[in-house]
Amino acid sequence: MGRSSVVVLALAACLAGSASAAAAGSPKDPTLHRVAADVALAKTLLLGKRDLPAGFRDAGPDTSGNGSDDVCKGVVEPDLHRLVMQADVTSHDFQLTDAATGFTQVSTEATLFRSAREATASMAWFTSLPKSKLQTCFEAAFRAGLPKAAKTQGFRLQVTRRTISDLHLGIWEMGLRFQKNGAWIPVDFVIASYRRGRALEMLMAVNAGGGLDPRLMRTVSETITTRLFHASV
Repeated sequence: MGRSSVVVLALAACLAGSASAAAAGSPKDPTLHRVAADVALAKTLLLGKRDLPAGFRDAGPDTSGNGSDDVCKGVVEPDLHRLVMQADVTSHDFQLTDAATGFTQVSTEATLFRSAREATASMAWFTSLPKSKLQTCFEAAFRAGLPKAAKTQGFRLQVTRRTISDLHLGIWEMGLRFQKNGAWIPVDFVIASYRRGRALEMLMAVNAGGGLDPRLMRTVSETITTRLFHASV
């Protein structure tokens, strides 16, 4: 399932690039001016191996932000360079290979902006896109992460938005099946954004083979939410 990590890179670059100047280095991205205290705080928000069930291994630093600016077909990023990030950090990639659930990878990115208004603005353009445009964007990114000759079918996208007190949650759940050696393999991908105050945390999770474990997703979501509620942001 080595190609699964490529799907992660393509999709994460598509969305996370909107919130991270360090991601793709586009002149349109928010500007990063690091503040040591904010960098230290942002690091405490990231998922670590200790937050995940037994069996996950540390696969090293997440490099999903090193993708192309052109991954997201049909979507043009507005000029966000006047927004200022005072911290932008990423976790390591954590991977699990299991006979029942297949290959799973999880990572997070935490960003602290100069103000809550700027954190909101960094994602507002993307969350306001119609589902039809997101469908085209994500499907193209998904297919770009698979072998060119791979047959695919059944792409789906579900968008969920929730507000819990002053925490704003956006979830993009997608998946398809691709053919490998005559067998159809399901791939599921979730990107979730958690925004509270001037903090924005992104969760990326992918599974190939058995589906993302809902208990895992609930556990990591609760961990991220709890940390954000306790953080001074």
